[in-house]
Amino acid sequence: MRLDISGNTTIDGPTPVRVEQVLRGMLAAGESYVSLDAGEQDYVMALPSEFQGDFYDLEFREGSADRHYEAGDSRPVDEVVEVFLSYLRGDNVWRTRVEWKRVDQS
Repeated sequence: MRLDISGNTTIDGPTPVRVEQVLRGMLAAGESYVSLDAGEQDYVMALPSEFQGDFYDLEFREGSADRHYEAGDSRPVDEVVEVFLSYLRGDNVWRTRVEWKRVDQS
């Protein structure tokens, strides 16, 4: 796994503590996104919500563009941390914790 912070910093093999620290400090640091990458086109990503203060938009992708999904609404940081840590562990809690909708490619 690799943690990507706004395309400026990457951390290979991040610990759960480091993932949580980066996510909780994302707004204060002015980061545009944080993603946890399992491969080239396999990731979960958080972006600050433009409509709500300490809420985030979530996305994940598994390979091709037709396997690109987003959360139906913005999520609080505690839930974002939970999703990222589940993804890092390799379990499927993150899949059911959020209602995912396919991103329209048109």
